[in-house]
Amino acid sequence: MFEGYKDEEPFVQTVQYSAPVLDTNPLLFHDVHEAKLNDVELGKIYERLQQGDPCPPYLLKQGLVCFKIKGDDMPKVVIPAALIAAVLKYYHDSVVGGHLGILKTLSKIREHFTWKGIFRDVANYVRTCKICGLSKPAQKLKYDNLASTLADRPMEKWFVDFVGKFPRSKKGNTYILTVVDAFSKFCWLVPVREATTKSALHVLKGIIASFGCPRILVTDNATQFISNDFRKFCFGTGIQHITTGPYYPNPSQGERVNRNLRSALIAYHSHDHTSWDSQLDWLQFAFDSARHQSHKLIPFSLIMAYPPQSPLSNLWLFEDLLPDSPDPQQLKDLWTTARRNLRMNHKVSAHYDQGRHPVPFHIGDSVYLRHHPVSNKANQITAKLTQRYKGPYKIVALDSPVTFRLQDDKGITVRAHASQLKHIHSPTV
Repeated sequence: MFEGYKDEEPFVQTVQYSAPVLDTNPLLFHDVHEAKLNDVELGKIYERLQQGDPCPPYLLKQGLVCFKIKGDDMPKVVIPAALIAAVLKYYHDSVVGGHLGILKTLSKIREHFTWKGIFRDVANYVRTCKICGLSKPAQKLKYDNLASTLADRPMEKWFVDFVGKFPRSKKGNTYILTVVDAFSKFCWLVPVREATTKSALHVLKGIIASFGCPRILVTDNATQFISNDFRKFCFGTGIQHITTGPYYPNPSQGERVNRNLRSALIAYHSHDHTSWDSQLDWLQFAFDSARHQSHKLIPFSLIMAYPPQSPLSNLWLFEDLLPDSPDPQQLKDLWTTARRNLRMNHKVSAHYDQGRHPVPFHIGDSVYLRHHPVSNKANQITAKLTQRYKGPYKIVALDSPVTFRLQDDKGITVRAHASQLKHIHSPTV
């Protein structure tokens, strides 16, 4: 399929990586009030509100210009233009953002903030993120069917799986045990030294001590999960253990979390394959605080009955916009909404068109090419943490309806099938 392309040579793309949270984003330390006054459009709205002139849907709260969205009791702080780039970087590039997609990044920002053209800005920022382009797989044209049964409440069913093997980290870990709650989509990401029954039970017992026993555990058929010790644990705790079919992990909802986790690990650690477990706690927070597309709610809030606090909310002190205390009725309403959306999503998926899509690539398009790396133990390089794509390339010729000839910036030409390509998006105006 490929000419002039050697899989056996490890490939490492040089990309500027983001460091933890606040310390590499100095614009976040700028005074929001000062930035607001220096913003021409927002400054005018602020002056009108200060003079008592109504300016719906804008209002003043704690000296900040807020935007009242219809149907939402929580006003959103309007971000001055000078701070938009910093907010986008925080909610997408930092480990709190997790290099998640457009909708998840947008929902995180909209929990507290808004500005004119927010969807366009977020979409442009995420689509043109080079790290995402090189790290994430192309979206499948065909999607797997959902599992036939749905959980009815939090902590009823968990999906458990090992992700790895990774290079032994500086802390001595080589695997991640992922645990995903089927109802809320809340997940736990725990690094372990080895993928054994003992390590799995140690993690599960720790989670159960804080959150209680699930009724059902779903795993694959790996030896760690079908051992006598694991069966005794499930029997002793009254947990029903269900295994997925061999070589068919699709029924496990944990597979999607594992896919997003691998993409995030590549995005943050492709330059150093021995530090992959250094920010797992922040990646877990990023996943659990992002609105999930299945139930349209935030996993953290479905479990804790309270919005998640982040470093930026502590820095900018907008906790006054949050409710004073959890409301039990509000939590019941969230669960009802989640059940309805999960069932609706399940029905839509059952009738989803599974036909093929037209090839979207044309001569002149800029694309990334799928990379097929091989691990190199001597150089501490593992294929699991190497970026999935290389490039950029330009399509210069069409050899068949699905085969293209590509050229890089050095003039080297390769051939590739359409399934190995992914568009490079340019910012839209």
